Amino acid sequence: MVKENPLLQHKLVKILPHVNDTLLLTAAIFLSLMSGFYPFVEGWLGAKVLLLVGYIVAGIFALKRGKTKQSRLIAFLIALLCISLIFAMAVYRPFS
Repeated sequence: MVKENPLLQHKLVKILPHVNDTLLLTAAIFLSLMSGFYPFVEGWLGAKVLLLVGYIVAGIFALKRGKTKQSRLIAFLIALLCISLIFAMAVYRPFS
């Protein structure tokens, strides 16, 4: 990412992030339908979905679309922040 590692050009490294993002979004939609909690009706769930989308977009810029090392590093830090907030919301959200 920041060091121009040749492993970033490996085919598996180019495919796995897409598979991961697809699984995360599919799981979010499926669990939302199964549980009866719908994003943007339940504020915490809407926030988690938006953070998940932010994580995916930041990851795209961190791994592929970032033009400079600085922009890739900032995108990586934003992705870390998004996933940290998702985990924090899972741990500290009061049960209804």
